[in-house]
Amino acid sequence: MSYAILKEGLNQIDKITKWSLFLIHYNHKTHPNEYTCYPLYFEPVNLINTVVSRQKTTFEKNIEAFDEKVIKYTGFNSKGVIDKIDMSDELINTQWAALLRHIQDHDDSKKIDEIKAGAYIFVGIYKNDDGEDSNLYLLTKRNPIVNLKKSKRSVFVSRLNTLAEVTEPMVQFGSCFDAIIYSNAIYMINSNWRV
Repeated sequence: MSYAILKEGLNQIDKITKWSLFLIHYNHKTHPNEYTCYPLYFEPVNLINTVVSRQKTTFEKNIEAFDEKVIKYTGFNSKGVIDKIDMSDELINTQWAALLRHIQDHDDSKKIDEIKAGAYIFVGIYKNDDGEDSNLYLLTKRNPIVNLKKSKRSVFVSRLNTLAEVTEPMVQFGSCFDAIIYSNAIYMINSNWRV
């Protein structure tokens, strides 16, 4: 049943027409349950759909190898399964509520070169069976910002066969998200991190 719900969530991704992206800064050791979320916007707007669709395709390919094994997260599950945690579970509910609160109260005053992020989350809105808006989340524990000022390599952009050095931060998303949060549960391939 859990695998069917996961597949249902993955199928919802293609139906979502409005996505948002937030970079997440956190430090659980010194400030548990505190997050700072920074929105990023795409130009053109539908480019975000392409990024999400590519990550979804990779996630689907990755979970095919697990023979539809979805197991409640214990911290000791083998690597050949998909871990599931209910969002009401005491292991995650406080952190999740805090993250949602900080997404809602996001900080859009900082420039990208001032942002320190340890994760990012795509937030999609879809209509549930009752016709009400519901959210689907795609979470990745990785900083997508590539700061080239500190790089020992030079990166160039070419326009009309003329090279110019790139000095502004760039954003590079991975090929797959780490977890999907759908229908009040989080499903993840790797279980060695927490929200």
